[in-house]
Amino acid sequence: MNTRTILSALFAAAFVAPAFAAPILTVIPQGQQAGNWVWEVDVTPDLALSGPTGTPLALELGFRLTGDPLVSVTNLTPVVFDTSNPGTTIFGWETLYTPVGGTPKAEGIEANCTGCTVINLTTFPPTGAHPSTIVPGTTNEIFSALGSVNIVTPGAIPLLKIIATGPGTGGPVSSTLQWLGAYGGKGRISQFSGNNAVNFDTYSGSLTQSVPEPATLGLVALAGLIVAASKRRRSVA
Repeated sequence: MNTRTILSALFAAAFVAPAFAAPILTVIPQGQQAGNWVWEVDVTPDLALSGPTGTPLALELGFRLTGDPLVSVTNLTPVVFDTSNPGTTIFGWETLYTPVGGTPKAEGIEANCTGCTVINLTTFPPTGAHPSTIVPGTTNEIFSALGSVNIVTPGAIPLLKIIATGPGTGGPVSSTLQWLGAYGGKGRISQFSGNNAVNFDTYSGSLTQSVPEPATLGLVALAGLIVAASKRRRSVA
């Protein structure tokens, strides 16, 4: 079997992984850009678990924006996450595609939204793939089923960039992103443990970013400390 198909805070980020060895899912709020809310989702394989030969990854992850219309979702590293896989339905609105001799499944990246875009420049499979699907609707949810090349270099790999309407484009003053999946409500990331493929069905949670943003709060606090210190120096003098 092709290895591609065997195998999706600190104040500013949420790291999702069990206490034992497993891949790590990282959800990073990136504040406002061009008036919109931006989220980045990264995945880190556990190369200590896979051994020196590395591992491909396969993921099935769902994402839901609450009260915040989806603008776009993009596969950030298609040179690594280069395969649009079939995956188990998460939400129920997904478009299902039937491979030859196979079972109908959702594929690649699908989004339920109004006027959004999906960019998923995968190259595998080379024929008959459905890397990007938009289902007209208002749930602002994302289905993703992607596979990767064999990964031998440690570190986080950017997976998705999710953009939602923000205060500068007529959207809300906060943005909440939930991640979930089809396996008891949790998402799946698969990788090799030694010579065996293992499914990790452990990924769920949510995170909110809002105005004022975390970086702004930090600057305000720092400014307050500087002012207080300045006044103290003047009173001592």
